[in-house]
Amino acid sequence: MDKKNLSIKDRESLIEQYPLFSLLNPDEIHQLALITVEQFYEPGTRIVKKGDVIDSVYLIVSGIAAVVENVQEENRALTIATLKEGDGISLNATGFFTENGIRSADVIAKTAMTLLKIDVLHFNDFLNRSRPNSSVSSMKNVNEKFLLMNFMKSMHLLHCLTNSDIREVAHKVRRCTFQTGEMLCRERDPAAAIFFLISGEVSIHSDDHSSQKQSRTVKAPAMLGEPTYLQDGVCMVSVIANNTCDCFMITKDEMLKWMTFDKQRNELLRLSRIEELVYEPISDVVESKTNDSRKHFVALYHKQLKKHVSISQEQFKIWNEINGQKNIKTIQQKTQSIGLMGIYKFLESMRAKGFAKLVTFELYRPRNEHSILTRLVHQLKNLFRQDFRKAPRSRQQ
Repeated sequence: MDKKNLSIKDRESLIEQYPLFSLLNPDEIHQLALITVEQFYEPGTRIVKKGDVIDSVYLIVSGIAAVVENVQEENRALTIATLKEGDGISLNATGFFTENGIRSADVIAKTAMTLLKIDVLHFNDFLNRSRPNSSVSSMKNVNEKFLLMNFMKSMHLLHCLTNSDIREVAHKVRRCTFQTGEMLCRERDPAAAIFFLISGEVSIHSDDHSSQKQSRTVKAPAMLGEPTYLQDGVCMVSVIANNTCDCFMITKDEMLKWMTFDKQRNELLRLSRIEELVYEPISDVVESKTNDSRKHFVALYHKQLKKHVSISQEQFKIWNEINGQKNIKTIQQKTQSIGLMGIYKFLESMRAKGFAKLVTFELYRPRNEHSILTRLVHQLKNLFRQDFRKAPRSRQQ
């Protein structure tokens, strides 16, 4: 297959000929062309799969594709449409082909094909910059839901939900707005929701055990709050809106309603979450001598808190393993003395006493290192300590 890289001008020409984008001005067409990714497919390759969450749309540069529906009763594939040069995949003349966020059919390359791919993350940025009355402005709300579904799909907390479940949750979320200076959550307050930041910027503030204030900035799009459910529903940080912030809010009650798996599956989910936790000791903690006469116990001393804690020899082995890099599963495999739940309870008790802190947890990483979900997972990993509740002054839309 002869693979030729399209110039920006060629991409602009294809975009302006597509009915949906024909009314965009030259600058908007240029900006849209810049976010396209050229992809090639051999005959027989499946381009999109029915039932998948929509993470991208396509414009066909060359080649022919078949839209296929599987007929289970007859055990055969039925071609219901043919797509050619100039057509779109998951697009039509007025917007998205479907607005529920789920692929409605398989699309198979019948010949060698060249496509321009636009992922929903970059398309969301483009829509936010486009004119309010442009031909694509009406797609903004739908694309935001698509983006939300992709974030939810990459959340380890929801990895047991089907795509249909994720679609239903995403279409029931509430939208809220926080003005500049409003607080989304306060550290150590009860956490009541997960937030998906659609637009705007927030400041994250945290007090660690050494009483040093830590602060950083997070920009949209971002999913905020998943670790809440591992931290007994308590906010680990304070969050303040730096400007007007639009969010989708999924309440804790709504989330728990969707986590109604059978007992065995729920236990597997809980253990799979626990084994990925990573802790590290507070730097002020040292081993010390106490008046404790028990031979099988070791004393630790927190110099700043001026507090002693006695732990068993088995627990001390675990303590020596935590370094901010090893997760609970790795520690359990090395010590082979206490189960996952035992290690988790011990480290959580040390965290509650101020002797250790939760550093991060590893998230599921898609195999395709270039996929949108991979980038979303990396963003989520950077936001691991953010837990949020609904601000009392928020305006719901």
